[in-house]
Amino acid sequence: EMDTADVAVSKMLASITSLPGLLSHAAKGAVTVGVAKGASGQGVAVVNLIISLAILLILFLLLPWRRLRWPLPMPWDIFRQVSFANLRMVSPTIHPLDNEQLEVTLLEPQKFRDVKSEDTTLPLQELLEWVAQHPFTGYKGGIARLVAKILWLDAENPDLQSEIQGFNDIDLIYFLQDGDEQQKTAMKKLVDDGLTIGGIPVEAQDVEYSYDTIPHVLATRDLTQNQCIIVSDASGRVFLITAQVCRQH
Repeated sequence: EMDTADVAVSKMLASITSLPGLLSHAAKGAVTVGVAKGASGQGVAVVNLIISLAILLILFLLLPWRRLRWPLPMPWDIFRQVSFANLRMVSPTIHPLDNEQLEVTLLEPQKFRDVKSEDTTLPLQELLEWVAQHPFTGYKGGIARLVAKILWLDAENPDLQSEIQGFNDIDLIYFLQDGDEQQKTAMKKLVDDGLTIGGIPVEAQDVEYSYDTIPHVLATRDLTQNQCIIVSDASGRVFLITAQVCRQH
């Protein structure tokens, strides 16, 4: 039994003695595997770096071509020197304002006939005669455009027919000067009492009291074709005043 025990102890001691060698061998294997994996990771990083540099190079080469198709400032333009010999003075062309190029047409109310639309009849002669009887009053908007198109366009022109069919109310304007408060009050009373012109009622919101000049009033119009106005003077003459661009448009 002692011999058997001694043999077992001897085997155990031999196993313990050989353990460091086994651990050392295992460690060497692990280091070898780690080194292999590390080398593989470095290879992938190098490949990615090369691809990135290739993409940047391609983009850099394409930038000048891109610039020809879409002129954008390039980052390196800030390093370019500008020669003063290449600089020149620019004098923009000054065009006169639309409301300063006016056309004035004397109207003869008796030459205008009634205009019929689907909904109503516009007695243009009576409308113009009322303005002649009330100095410095006039029309803007639809009536002014209608009279202008009757003078400028053929009877069958679709723009003229559209203007006739689209008429819906009277836009009256009264030009005043400082101190004309009595005339303004009288006109307001006339409207409040139920003013009608040619059978067409005039509402208070359809009357503009202006202390400005005619060019200034035309400059405030929203459309070029609205840069026209009918107005009478102190002698009872009736005028159509338009911007030249109004006739063109």
